[in-house]
Amino acid sequence: MDQYSSDTGNLNVIVTDSYSPLSSATIEIANTGEPNRILESVNTDRNGQTGNIELSAPPLEYSMEPTDNQPYSGYNVKISAPGYQEEIVSGVQIFSGENGLQSIVLQPSE
Repeated sequence: MDQYSSDTGNLNVIVTDSYSPLSSATIEIANTGEPNRILESVNTDRNGQTGNIELSAPPLEYSMEPTDNQPYSGYNVKISAPGYQEEIVSGVQIFSGENGLQSIVLQPSE
C-alpha cells in the first residue's frame, strides 16, 4: 500500500452562541487553495458538535523531522445557522493521525 495515499486526520467542530450549543448549524469545509469547492458539508448535533470529520493530510513523516514539505493540510471552515452571523475560519490545520478541535461562537444577526 502506498504510504502517501491514505493519510488522514480528523476535525471536530463545536458551535455555540454566547450561552449554549447550537444544533443544526451547517459546517462547510474546503481546501484553503480551493475555497469554493466544498469537500464536506455536515450539521451539528443537539450538543453543537459535528463529531469527527475525516480529512486528507500529508504523510506523518512530514511531521517527524524538518523538511521543506508542509506537515499539515489547510482547510477553510464556514459555519452558518439561521438567526446568526456566518463565520469563516481560514487555515485550519489537519495533521496525519491527529484529532483537531475547532470551537466557534456565533453572534446573533442584527
